Amino acid sequence: MNADFSKNDDEFCFAPTEPSQQIIEAASWRLAAELVRRYPARFTVIEMHPGGGQYDCLTLLDQDEASGLERIDLNRAGSAFVCRRGHQGRAAWVWRGCWPEMVATGDPRDLLDRLCERAGLMPVTRIPRATPAVVAYRVISAFLAHAMFGRVGWECRNGYLDSSGMSGGRRDELFEHFPMARQRLAVRQADDVLGIAAYRFWFLKRKDQPLLAIEAKNGIAWDTSGHETDLFAKYRIHRRIWPVVWTAAGRLLP
Repeated sequence: MNADFSKNDDEFCFAPTEPSQQIIEAASWRLAAELVRRYPARFTVIEMHPGGGQYDCLTLLDQDEASGLERIDLNRAGSAFVCRRGHQGRAAWVWRGCWPEMVATGDPRDLLDRLCERAGLMPVTRIPRATPAVVAYRVISAFLAHAMFGRVGWECRNGYLDSSGMSGGRRDELFEHFPMARQRLAVRQADDVLGIAAYRFWFLKRKDQPLLAIEAKNGIAWDTSGHETDLFAKYRIHRRIWPVVWTAAGRLLP
């Protein structure tokens, strides 16, 4: 970050080179949630840390095996990447400077359109009907956006640490705070990523403390008291995301 001091003590110019990590966290979830909202049948969101942990990616896996797209990596530690099948992990397109550009724009729709075009996704003229996973991702995105300029940092982490062969595995330290989420780990679903149930779960954390667990595939949330919220059922009543956020996590809001 660069600071420019003039001779006048009453003037101070501050020119940040990169957004804060809290802002990038919220921006990455906004992109991920809106992408899945446009293409609910295609994408599953997981967290990946390739490059020996140098990357911190929200990764959207394309479930359409007939498409040429493998995944979209939203790297919170750098750029966004579009990866195609058969490219052996090499990105087909890199969006450098994505986070400063995302923060600087008033409406991210044009940036989302660009990312979809580069990923080879057909334009969407009408947003499809929401699914439980879409509602779950939107709840996470809305909560983080509200907490973005708070004094205490929030983040959302996956139930499985995917570090591409490095020291990864299920994050049991997160599940232990939520008995119902831990029970749901025993339920295997046919479309679990790599057959691992922990990928279905996300945890909203304040500092290092997990305070809300969400099973994205089914749109169910639990707080640390054991209270359960069916996010999708609430959304079908209100047809707006903020009443759902308030029901599931109102007491956690800054």
